[in-house]
Amino acid sequence: MKHINVYVVLLQRTLLLDAAGPLEVLRVANREQQDIRFEVHYIGPETPIVSSIGITLAKIEPLPKTLPNDAMVVLFRRCGLHNDAWHAGRSQASWGPGCSRWEVAAGGGPAGA
Repeated sequence: MKHINVYVVLLQRTLLLDAAGPLEVLRVANREQQDIRFEVHYIGPETPIVSSIGITLAKIEPLPKTLPNDAMVVLFRRCGLHNDAWHAGRSQASWGPGCSRWEVAAGGGPAGA
């Protein structure tokens, strides 16, 4: 069985509906077949995370310094205003070949994109 690590980046004011759809697909895929197992990791620059509707999400892992070569990264847009804590906690990570160096910041994405 092949294992694929999926890293879900959660920020303050994440819209839960945006996260629920893609992650439900992975949950069902894990239930319906045995060839590939998706191992989901919830990561972010801080914990806890308060969603756009005020629900607090706990047990958020810190942003990893590196990712496995076959890892998937899931990013969502945030709802609401500028988040100073996110800007203050900017992190840089080297996430494997093909990604080289990422700067994870508000709006996220590869450095230079």
